[in-house]
Amino acid sequence: MKAREITEVGVLCAIAAVLGYIEALLPPFVPVSGFKIGLANIAVMFTLYRFGKKQAFFVMLVKVLITSLWFSGLNAFIYSLFGGIFSWLAMVDATKLKMSKVGVGMSGGVFHNIGQIVAACIVLNTKTALYFAPLLLPLGLVSGAFVGVVVRLLIKYTEKI
Repeated sequence: MKAREITEVGVLCAIAAVLGYIEALLPPFVPVSGFKIGLANIAVMFTLYRFGKKQAFFVMLVKVLITSLWFSGLNAFIYSLFGGIFSWLAMVDATKLKMSKVGVGMSGGVFHNIGQIVAACIVLNTKTALYFAPLLLPLGLVSGAFVGVVVRLLIKYTEKI
């Protein structure tokens, strides 16, 4: 990696952490435990398009470490890690399928929630977390679409710079 790329990826990690902090300060939008818009995922998805899957994985991992350990704790780390990995895998696959940026964001949002549900089933040793799927999956579509639209606009405007 070149120095410029390392610097830009580091800045994207910082942006992800700041967006995660802002999101931690926001009141819940819906009465579903643990649901967030996914603002920090903007940095992950932008990194995927700008630099590739390895750098996006790194930004996702830094985002998970910083936001969950600083703002939530070890349990949140496990849920965030599962959600982050599932989301990253889905976004990488969606870009290979040439989906639109909104479609990639929606895939990431839905699979982030699927990852968290899987983590909850493992951690709690029960399948009752599956009952959250009908609530979380549509919310993942909406939040992922938002992330996709923001990333599409960011790419459009940063190409001019």
